[in-house]
Amino acid sequence: MDPFVAMLFMQLAEAGSLRDISNGLRSATGNLSHLGISKAPSKSTMSYINKHRSYEVFRDIYFDLHDRFEPSLQRRRK
Repeated sequence: MDPFVAMLFMQLAEAGSLRDISNGLRSATGNLSHLGISKAPSKSTMSYINKHRSYEVFRDIYFDLHDRFEPSLQRRRK
């Protein structure tokens, strides 16, 4: 299970809990292969990964994406 996919899904779906993420991904069962995962993760799997994964990984990805897309987002606001 790719924890980045789960965290990205959480943001896009405005999920508020691990249960929301797990149920949301489970409802998309036929389309999970497009996300690069074979099955929806359980709440306990996501909890374990979150507990043992450094937040710096997600912080770095966020700032990389922010730096890359900020110019195009600023153009849209004008």
